Amino acid sequence: MNIEFLICFAVVLLLVYLFNHRDGRKSNSEIPQTEEDVWREGGLSYHCYDDEGFVSVSCANPSMLKGAFTIPSKVERDGVVYEVKCIGFFKGCSGLTSIRLPDSVVDIPSDAFEDCERLKYNEYDGALYLGTLYNPYFALIKARDEKIRSCRVQEGCELIASSAFLGCKELVSVEMPDSVTIIGESAFFECSKLRSVVLSDALKEISYGLFRSSGLTSIALPKSLQTIDFLAFSDCKNLVSVTVPDSVSCVDDNAFAFCDSLTSVVLPKSLENLGCEVFEEDKNMNFSSFDNALYLGCEGNPYFALVKAKDENMVTCEIHESCEIIADSAFEGCAELKKLVIPNSVRFIGAYAFPCPAIEMLTVPDSVTKIGKDAFEEVGVVCYSGNAEGSPWGAEEVRKE
Repeated sequence: MNIEFLICFAVVLLLVYLFNHRDGRKSNSEIPQTEEDVWREGGLSYHCYDDEGFVSVSCANPSMLKGAFTIPSKVERDGVVYEVKCIGFFKGCSGLTSIRLPDSVVDIPSDAFEDCERLKYNEYDGALYLGTLYNPYFALIKARDEKIRSCRVQEGCELIASSAFLGCKELVSVEMPDSVTIIGESAFFECSKLRSVVLSDALKEISYGLFRSSGLTSIALPKSLQTIDFLAFSDCKNLVSVTVPDSVSCVDDNAFAFCDSLTSVVLPKSLENLGCEVFEEDKNMNFSSFDNALYLGCEGNPYFALVKAKDENMVTCEIHESCEIIADSAFEGCAELKKLVIPNSVRFIGAYAFPCPAIEMLTVPDSVTKIGKDAFEEVGVVCYSGNAEGSPWGAEEVRKE
């Protein structure tokens, strides 16, 4: 085997890796499977997710799918019944004229049926839908064209596909009914003129990159919301203020990063996890400051969550006595930090919060009930007598005192 072949092979592997990791995340339909996880039946290919107990389905043979076709809601393999939750790709099924989705579906990409020239969608107010047995508007798949200016989602729609309005740069407003429970990843990515969105009151998650690089100036988040995912509002250059409802327990990494106009975010008292770099490069954000750390508040407490260190070169830091949450990676880069005081008010300490090798000993109060992965990476000794699981959390030693 010559050296030229080895070099070419290595380059190909690198390109494949970079392609699959281009956004840092993949939807279920993009996750590679082993041969044991995939089987074919009736012109379809099933990708099994044993840990979750469901499958995604794609077309294995376009020539076999003709006319009207129904995707099953459940499939059986080796005596095990799996629910069909994800739709993969049916590209090039030119003989397909209609398709019926199972109402178990929770994930579908907008280009799932690309180049299916004869496939008929149900249309309403500039958007194209596919249905189930009883609901012809079950899933909004995509905008009719990228020049759409407004969209009122049809009553009864339950799912908006991933990237459904991707690149609709003229889209100004969207209104959706409370029947919508799921909006797929990046559904409004790069909708640069989008100003007004009325979200469903049944929505539980603002998914990955949902409004990334959109034109939103403000948004009313529903009280049903539980999670704001990775990059959800990243690069929303016009977004000025956000109030996160009390139902939310998690705001993930980079959720509001690079929002140049963002000045105010009110966090909920229910918050249990604040990811890393949630407000990265938000230069106009009005943080509360106390002894070398920056905070964001909830109602009545401006020091509710410690977001990040003010100065990576600090040697000491006293955390405010009203702080309850310490964000993931809050003290990243603080290699010189030697002395730290954590008050009894703190309930949660995020993952990789204190990667600080200069701290020889750190006392963590019993009030802390949740500690993230490797929260005390490279710290010498952590003194903690509480009942959080997962020690030593990256520390060299944990002493129960």
